[in-house]
Amino acid sequence: FLMKHPHLLSKIIPNGISISAQEPVDQEMRLNYRREMGIPDDCKFIIGTVGNLRQDRKPWLYIEIFSEVARVLGSQVHFVIVGGGKESEFDRLKLVINDLGLEGRVHLPGLSLNPDIPRSIMDLYVTLNVGSLTGIAALEAASSFLPVLAIQLRAEYNCGLEDWIWSSSD
Repeated sequence: FLMKHPHLLSKIIPNGISISAQEPVDQEMRLNYRREMGIPDDCKFIIGTVGNLRQDRKPWLYIEIFSEVARVLGSQVHFVIVGGGKESEFDRLKLVINDLGLEGRVHLPGLSLNPDIPRSIMDLYVTLNVGSLTGIAALEAASSFLPVLAIQLRAEYNCGLEDWIWSSSD
């Protein structure tokens, strides 16, 4: 970006997470984390996301997406939404989970001080994009070599080569 726009006064501000400073996640940590959340050992797929659970970020949309995936994959998939937020937003998510019949399949562990651990159990990371904009947590997931898929919130937006993470409103 800076090379394409040299006339703009710009400054790089790191996000505050040192990827190299985190202790590597080993198999025992992964298994313990899964079991703490109640994910069965024989679960084949875990799809998840990490973010701040705020109403303006529409975290309930993940539950709707997860419901569609569960319809196709059945009981072999579980879902994780990691992040802190207001208790009212957790309550709303729990209501949507119950309404869509996903109790025990969508896990809400809350805030994680080391997002490497929840990401380490995920087979796919899902995020929400607004146009070409994507969140830092999704970029961190991609930097840890986790496959990332974004749901596009702008129905009229067509993903282009300049987008950092592919997205679709479908």
